Amino acid sequence: MASRVEKYLAHLDRLSGGREPRFFPVESTKQGLRGVTEIVYDDLPDGLLTTLTYGLSLAEHPDWQHGSPELCLSVNSTNVIWAHAVGFLAEQLRGTCPFSYGSTINFGERIVPESEMTAFCVFAPIALGRDDYLVSCDSVSIT
Repeated sequence: MASRVEKYLAHLDRLSGGREPRFFPVESTKQGLRGVTEIVYDDLPDGLLTTLTYGLSLAEHPDWQHGSPELCLSVNSTNVIWAHAVGFLAEQLRGTCPFSYGSTINFGERIVPESEMTAFCVFAPIALGRDDYLVSCDSVSIT
């Protein structure tokens, strides 16, 4: 039987058409929780860097009644710092931030040097269809 992470990665493999991602581990600062992994796809979809997390959903939050989220960001850049910022936020805020649609998460400084952006607004992923992110991979919810 496939593990939770194997099911999640198989789902991402289907969505990406088998494209190989890069993986960046983020060490856990939460006792009893494994770290977060940044899963990065270059030029997917065309011209975008897309990153997803795995590990946010391992935490619990009282607002997560029907599933638990992972984060997804698609940006017109090749700078992997975007992925590291998302992984950092997922690891640092899991269990305390609900990551609900409309939430603003202030990064506190420029996310990458070439952008004025200092915060994220949580909303549906632009690079995935609704049926692709509102699914449950046998206990792995992507929202």
